[in-house]
Amino acid sequence: MLASLYPHIVAALVTLFLIRFLISNKTANKVQDVPNERSLHSTPVPRIGGVGLMAGVLCGWALMYNALIWWVVLPLLILFAVSLLDDMHNLPVKLRLLVHLIAVSILVGGSGLLAQQGVTIALAVLLFAVWLTNLYNFMDGSDGLAGGMALFGFGMYGIAA
Repeated sequence: MLASLYPHIVAALVTLFLIRFLISNKTANKVQDVPNERSLHSTPVPRIGGVGLMAGVLCGWALMYNALIWWVVLPLLILFAVSLLDDMHNLPVKLRLLVHLIAVSILVGGSGLLAQQGVTIALAVLLFAVWLTNLYNFMDGSDGLAGGMALFGFGMYGIAA
C-alpha cells in the first residue's frame, strides 16, 4: 500500500518544499504580479509557484514511468512553458491562444478520440478544452481562485471516479 503512495508523497513534498523555497528567496522578486486596476491584491505577489508545482508533478510521474503518456506529458510541458513565459514577459493573447490550441490538439489527436468518436466529438472536445484552458489561465491571476477550483473541482472528479 505504501509503495503505491510513494510517487504521490514525493510529488507533494517536492512541490511543497520547492514552492516554499522559490517564494521565500530572491527568485520570487524577479517574477511578480504587480497590482493594477483589475487586480485583487494591493501588493506585488510572486508568480513563480507553478515551477514548484510542475517539478513535483514531474518527480511523481518519473517514479511512475510506465504511466507517462507522450500525448499527455507533451501538452502539459508546452502549457507550462507558455504560462511561465507569460508570467515573465506578458505574452500577447493571440500567441497564448495559439499555443493552447496546439497543446490541446496534441492531446485530442494523441488520445485517439478522432478515430473513435469522429470529427464532431473531437472538435467539440478540442474547443471545450481550449476554452477551459483559457478560463483557468484567467482564474490563475485571481489569488487562490485557480488553486481552490483545482482542489474542489478535481477532488470531485476523484470522488466520482
